[in-house]
Amino acid sequence: MRIARYNGDLLSANVRSEDGDLNNMAKNMLLWLAIAAVLLSVFNNFNTQGQNEQVGYSAFIQEVQNDRLSKVVVDGLSISAERKDGSSFETIRPMVEDPKLMDDLLTHNVVVEVSRRGQRSFGPRCPLPTSRF
Repeated sequence: MRIARYNGDLLSANVRSEDGDLNNMAKNMLLWLAIAAVLLSVFNNFNTQGQNEQVGYSAFIQEVQNDRLSKVVVDGLSISAERKDGSSFETIRPMVEDPKLMDDLLTHNVVVEVSRRGQRSFGPRCPLPTSRF
């Protein structure tokens, strides 16, 4: 806290004291506004990362046939696709077989990757040989 000195003019002594307090208050407000802006941008970054456009499977097939896709990642029934313009979306493959899908993707020069995130491991595929004595 600043103590104002009396120099013969009571009004100017009070103004100088209040100017210092207002100056500190303005600095504090600017600091808090900057902190709030940084926090807001961080939270917005986390929010937008998890959101992908959802597209129906028929629209996905049209995107493939119109040469708009550059890459797809297949994870079980879930397909994540990246367009040539950099945007991305997700779709769910129906439970019915679509043997023509892989041919269409390769014909239209789409890079195909398979993710193992959804795969579960239940142990070795072939049992280990056991011997009885």
